[in-house]
Amino acid sequence: MPQNFIMKKFPDVNFKNDVSTIYILLYSNPGDLEKAYEYFSQQAISVEDSSIISIDPIGDKSKFTYAYGLGMDSNLNFVSYQKAQLVFQKCNAVVYIQLYSGTASEEEITNFAARVEKRIIQNICQ
Repeated sequence: MPQNFIMKKFPDVNFKNDVSTIYILLYSNPGDLEKAYEYFSQQAISVEDSSIISIDPIGDKSKFTYAYGLGMDSNLNFVSYQKAQLVFQKCNAVVYIQLYSGTASEEEITNFAARVEKRIIQNICQ
């Protein structure tokens, strides 16, 4: 179990049901930290129709995946979208980020993750 966690959802303006999400989980036990990272990197990251890529230099270790799909916008028009997911471990935190949008890309999610990592270093790593 995490010592502490936060989860935030960001609604996507183009898709009614899809939201972007970030989880930050903190662990005091290194074994639990590793188990959480493995869970998110193997279970939470969807590998269906996607590619898993290790990304450097986000966190102490990280994995990134993306997939393309077809969905409906709020006007019931078919639109293509990209789903990007990234998990990384930094200090005693595991961070899972999932972005849905027409422009979700490796660059977008890694820039967001880099900002989160900077805050973790400033506020959590000691």
